[in-house]
Amino acid sequence: MPREFWSTWEIKLLGALHDEEVARVTGRDQSAVRAKRVKLGVPLLEPKHRPWTPEEDKLVGKPVHSTRRDWTIQELRVLGTAPDREIAGRLGRSIASVQLKRSHDGVAMLNPAHRRWTEREIALLGTLPDQEVARRLGRTLRTVAAKRKEMGVPYRNPRYRPWRAKEVRLLGKKSDDEAARLTGRTLSAVLNKRKALGIPITSP
Repeated sequence: MPREFWSTWEIKLLGALHDEEVARVTGRDQSAVRAKRVKLGVPLLEPKHRPWTPEEDKLVGKPVHSTRRDWTIQELRVLGTAPDREIAGRLGRSIASVQLKRSHDGVAMLNPAHRRWTEREIALLGTLPDQEVARRLGRTLRTVAAKRKEMGVPYRNPRYRPWRAKEVRLLGKKSDDEAARLTGRTLSAVLNKRKALGIPITSP
């Protein structure tokens, strides 16, 4: 099933990298990446590798490489703090570039893909859409959704709430306004559901 939601950092990658690379970083199909880029009118720009600055290389005691894109101090500080795929997505760099830089500078993976979940992170599950939780925690959408299901945590603030049988039984027997009040749903939601089920108003 195609993923409709595009996060802000994913959209920022469009055009900054080849469609194939964006697809690899985001876990999407290349055709979906190209379609989204074309839809937003984003031209394909291939960023040139810029050299590391002397200031950056002094931090790690490495010589300057003139063929690579500059790494800022802020970028260097996040190396190893999350999976390379996530870091690549945040920085708009390729996974290979992040892996090479981390290995070159001897930076260990301090926070691997299967890093332990903290109590604070677990408490956030279900309180917001998985996409938002993933963004706040710096985890992938797939990881967040899997953890929530593993813990048996339902959405506490879902975008869509399934209709229960007792709620459906109110439709038509109560006015739409009353049914909306009793179910805690909007009037338009009640009206649309009743019409979709072909239920006439029988309440005076």
